[in-house]
Amino acid sequence: MNARKSLESKRVTNERSSALLTNSTLQSNIQANDSQKVLENPERTIQAIDRRTKKATEVNNELRCSVMCGDPNTSLIASILWYYQTYSELREKINADPSENIVDYLVDLDRLDDIVKCFKSIKILDEEKRVIELYNTGRQKLIEASDKAILCHTHLISPNDLIDLCKLTSPPPSDPESSHVFDLGTFRIIFEWFLEHGLQQGLINSYASKRSAMIRDSLQSLAKNLQNKCMRRNSATLLTNNYRTTARRASVSLGSLGDTLKTTLTGIRHLTPSPITNRRKSICKSMLLEPDVTPNQNLSVNNSSSPRPFSSDQETNNYKTLLDALYVLLLHDFDLLFYVFSDEYKALILPKLVKSPLHYMQQEAQRLCTDIQQLSHKIDTEKFAFYGLFSIIRWFHKSENMFNKIYDENFLAPEHHFEIILSAIFENSIVECLNAILGEVQNDSSPLSQRRSVHPLMLNVLSFMEGLFEYRDVISHKRFSRSPNIVDSSSEEKYLFNLENFFSDLIKNLLENIMKKMNTLIPYNERMGRTIFLLNNTNYLLKQLESSPLLVMIENKQPNIRAQLKETVQKCVQTYRKCYTPFTMTIREMLNNPSVKHFSDNPLKEGDREVLKASFTKVNEIIDTLRNQNQQYTVDDAHQRHYLRTESKKKVLEPFKTYYNQFAHIDFTQNSEKYKRYNPPMLESIIDSFFEH
Repeated sequence: MNARKSLESKRVTNERSSALLTNSTLQSNIQANDSQKVLENPERTIQAIDRRTKKATEVNNELRCSVMCGDPNTSLIASILWYYQTYSELREKINADPSENIVDYLVDLDRLDDIVKCFKSIKILDEEKRVIELYNTGRQKLIEASDKAILCHTHLISPNDLIDLCKLTSPPPSDPESSHVFDLGTFRIIFEWFLEHGLQQGLINSYASKRSAMIRDSLQSLAKNLQNKCMRRNSATLLTNNYRTTARRASVSLGSLGDTLKTTLTGIRHLTPSPITNRRKSICKSMLLEPDVTPNQNLSVNNSSSPRPFSSDQETNNYKTLLDALYVLLLHDFDLLFYVFSDEYKALILPKLVKSPLHYMQQEAQRLCTDIQQLSHKIDTEKFAFYGLFSIIRWFHKSENMFNKIYDENFLAPEHHFEIILSAIFENSIVECLNAILGEVQNDSSPLSQRRSVHPLMLNVLSFMEGLFEYRDVISHKRFSRSPNIVDSSSEEKYLFNLENFFSDLIKNLLENIMKKMNTLIPYNERMGRTIFLLNNTNYLLKQLESSPLLVMIENKQPNIRAQLKETVQKCVQTYRKCYTPFTMTIREMLNNPSVKHFSDNPLKEGDREVLKASFTKVNEIIDTLRNQNQQYTVDDAHQRHYLRTESKKKVLEPFKTYYNQFAHIDFTQNSEKYKRYNPPMLESIIDSFFEH
């Protein structure tokens, strides 16, 4: 029994072992199959690679053999191989500085461009992208080299150096061998390369903007320094400060004042330099401008000065200096264009070149005109600032032919001619100022002149007219612009304004204002004061116009102006003579009194003595009144002063002599000094003292 159990137990154990062994065998077979599959995949991969390698080797050998045999159908492959080799060679050269050998650099860049085209044609995208990146690097380095060539000599010109250039009458021409021309020659080589590739616009913009900025910055620097120094001439300063005292006397003629104004109303020296290059020497003689000041005018810049406010003609003189400097700078750049660009591109570059400096000059012109228009005494002490606008227009007139030649030579279109654009600002400002001056005279509310002499307004207006007459060449010149003419809207607007109309309106407003002052500021019962005031001003106006060419211009619009002024003067003299009527009537009443005829023959009664005392007292009072009145006033014109005295003597001396001879010897009082205060010689001496300052 035990043996049976033991055998059964072994059998079970063996079955279990057999099942376990069977299971292990199955797992081993599965793993073996998996391992076999793993081993078979690399083998197939290796076989595929081996097959492809053999095929590629065979094709490569065939290609090499074809190349060796000179087969024309395989030139593309040879080019590709050459481009790969060339790219490796050019990579270092393109990343280097092109300025060392610009020609070789451009050749290498063209070779690189060929590589780009090749890879693009066969659509090797990765290689194409890499070569394009290197090509763009080369182009950028060319742009940097061109900027360096432009900026190498595009430096701000100091104000002193710029003024020295304006003072030169014959500066040396540009030397083609000079360094800045050589550098721009490098720029021209680069530009031609960009032009061949249709990429020239960027370089045109870069060149024009940098050179234009240099001109603008140089002008700004010069303007700042000119503002910091006093450029007013001593003669103009003295004339302005002492004007009221030197122009009061009627004996001062407008002609001599005009000569003085002609001397003092001069600007900064306009010395247009000779062209910078030899090719412009044929234009040089016709381009010289006449100087406006003496040759010893000091134009050095005082950098230590502080900014000055707007004052008189200093600002307009400064602007003319800026115009001189602008011309010199533009002429210099026009010459550089001759070396750098062909004629067909000048028309593209010049408008960009002048844009920035022209804009700056426009701003300065507008500021200057606004300042002058805001001046409140343009007819008086600030008239020199207004005259300065005409001197600027005259500068444009003198330079018109000169600039036309330069524009024609450099193909600059009329819409970019800066003298046309700038002059329009000044022309419009002049018209605005002239209308303001008419209103200034019409509405003048200044007080009466002392001692009823010639009113300052009369002096100022006539002086202003004489000064303005000196610019008749500017006024009669055709306008650069065609903006509306406010002063003379009926004209054809060819000229700045009608000077005859303006002078006629100005005299009309002046006389109306003088009459208004007399009627509103002098009481009506002050007859002598009213008469002397009107006589002084009317006679002064008449005398000055008769000695001036202004009268002819005014008579064209007011034919009767001279006769009207003479009539007014004559009426004033007649009115003045009437001031002696109380004196002559008193004398005549006494002489014609029948009761006084016996005074010299019979002893005087007490009543007769009282009549004589009253008569002499009244005569003394009238003489005192006449003396006080006449010595309060001034007659400015010496001839008119003598004439009034002579008329006064004719009016009173003879009657007074008769009166005095008839009654003065009569003993009617013990206090003769009280009643017989005046005798004919004394009265004549008193009349001779009338109207003196």
